[in-house]
Amino acid sequence: MRLPEDISPLVQAAYGDDPLGPDSWAAKMAKARVAYRALLAEKRDRAEAFRLGPVRREGRPIIGWIDAGVGDADDTAAGRAQVRDTDDTLEVLVIQRRSDGTLTTLPWLDKARGGLDLPEHAVPQGRAARAAAASALNLPWHFSKPWVIDRTIRELEEFCPAAWQVKESPWLAGELFLVLDEDRRARLAGAEVRYSPSDGLLVVPEGAHGVRVVEGVPSFDLVSRPWIPVQRLDGRTDEMSLRDVFAEAAGLRRIVGDVPTQEFALLRLLLAVLHDAVDGPREIEDWGELWESEEPFAVVPDYLDRHRDRFDLLHPTQPFLQVAGLRTEKNDIGPLSRIVADVPNGDPFFSMRQPGPERLGFAEAARWLVHTHAFDTSGIKSGAVDDPRTKGGKGYPSGALGVGWAGNLGGVFAEGDTLKETLLLNLISADNDFLQVHTDDRPVWRRPPLGPQPIAADPDDPRPSGPRDLYTWQSRRIRLHHGDGEVTGVVLCYGDPFAVRNRHRREPMTAWRDSPTQAKKWGEHQVFMPSQHDPSRAAWRGLAALLSDKGQGREGAEQRQRAERTLPPGVVQWLARLTYEEYLPQLGLLRTAARCSVRRTGCTPLSQWRSPNCPRETAPDRVCCGASTATRPPK
Repeated sequence: MRLPEDISPLVQAAYGDDPLGPDSWAAKMAKARVAYRALLAEKRDRAEAFRLGPVRREGRPIIGWIDAGVGDADDTAAGRAQVRDTDDTLEVLVIQRRSDGTLTTLPWLDKARGGLDLPEHAVPQGRAARAAAASALNLPWHFSKPWVIDRTIRELEEFCPAAWQVKESPWLAGELFLVLDEDRRARLAGAEVRYSPSDGLLVVPEGAHGVRVVEGVPSFDLVSRPWIPVQRLDGRTDEMSLRDVFAEAAGLRRIVGDVPTQEFALLRLLLAVLHDAVDGPREIEDWGELWESEEPFAVVPDYLDRHRDRFDLLHPTQPFLQVAGLRTEKNDIGPLSRIVADVPNGDPFFSMRQPGPERLGFAEAARWLVHTHAFDTSGIKSGAVDDPRTKGGKGYPSGALGVGWAGNLGGVFAEGDTLKETLLLNLISADNDFLQVHTDDRPVWRRPPLGPQPIAADPDDPRPSGPRDLYTWQSRRIRLHHGDGEVTGVVLCYGDPFAVRNRHRREPMTAWRDSPTQAKKWGEHQVFMPSQHDPSRAAWRGLAALLSDKGQGREGAEQRQRAERTLPPGVVQWLARLTYEEYLPQLGLLRTAARCSVRRTGCTPLSQWRSPNCPRETAPDRVCCGASTATRPPK
């Protein structure tokens, strides 16, 4: 057998309808097929009582259509049957043991039920016993399979306070308990169990770090695992999961990132999630409702749960922002310095990681993965097998292939007092002349998994289709290699090309400049190119690029015939509209933050061209610049 070439044909043959195996298998295969079809029929019969009714004729009311014959999907057996058909699981009551050895109800329970004492050698008080009984959950399937269930029950029964097994303790007698320590952890049946109030139980193999078991394979779930670096309002920094970032956005100042450009890339990722979760906003009135809402991100948790598999960094078939099975002809695996932006190629002494990182934790690797799609440098890359652009095992920059898309921009975004405000201020509605959004705009995780080859051009499906597609644009094809709970290497190849010129109606987070040189090169009347930041100048000196030029003061007939010389970023035009429509105060101060990635060849020493705007020392071939300006709302 050849790996991985033979995997796909083998899987297709195993699950196909054609006869499989030698003739001696025929009888047993036929018997297995009959049993399988009988199982499907049984499942269908069990589900029949809970299926939705038939679609009625036009004009008929749909009242009661989703009742499924049993009412709402509550926590009864009938209610559970409406939404899932699963094997039985073990139910436990979850309590916690303090550092002094005493037991208590879970401290985060509401209605004053949290932190109540549960004496181990006496019958607990009724309120505490009821609170413990209400803290029931079903253990994941890992603990109820035939090969492990006996061990699970045996270990759970080791905690069985005799004082609770009496008739005076009806709430707790005969129950199984999962006892967490102060860090919300416990060991059970060869695994470490970690509990999160928002995400439930995480099952981690003993000895693994940052890895969760999902259906028997390693997993790093970006929805629930902390990986996004944030700054709280009191100045403290922390790492949060996607779910927690949205849940606590009102108490966060900003995303910080390992380098300033990482903040820009992660912000655009969060905006893609938010645009898709709210399915818009389609009109400015929809945005206004979100702005006025106390919980504008209430729909995000359910959205993340629906697409949770696509946010798994280690998924075997559709890993987050990667291509499963991506490989080169020689199966080469590159060093991590290819994606870590503070380790410049050829100048390792400008980095604290000299000579380069050999391993990365999953959280940091996820951040650099997002950053690489946005800001990766140009140059010769590895050539992926099955990529028609590969020549001699290499991928070469040509045409629209070069730096990652955001590396072409002079990045600009609106910055609020909290991350909640920042996300909303940059959430541009679709009813604007300066932003083109197609009805089928989707982020990459709602599209079929990509292969090594670039996407095919389709006149009926122009790409990027809008901000959701653009903010998750796959300018690279990447596969992270991991082992022993860490990322150890990477395959990095070119991805989807995207021409830079005249994209001002697609990209709202940069200013645009008229380029007669490019217009002459392409034979077009006018060509707009992104207006990049100059790190050698103070941020306020580039303020004119953020404001609209209506042609005042132009000289000559040719200049008067041209529509514009510069175009402000779409996000600045959006702020102007919000002010004009009185969603924002006209006399308030709004901050616009600038982020750029500057790359040079034949660079002078770092000390000769460091900008006072750069917040940290960076290498001369990869400089990340961050600056902010506060201005009154544009008119």
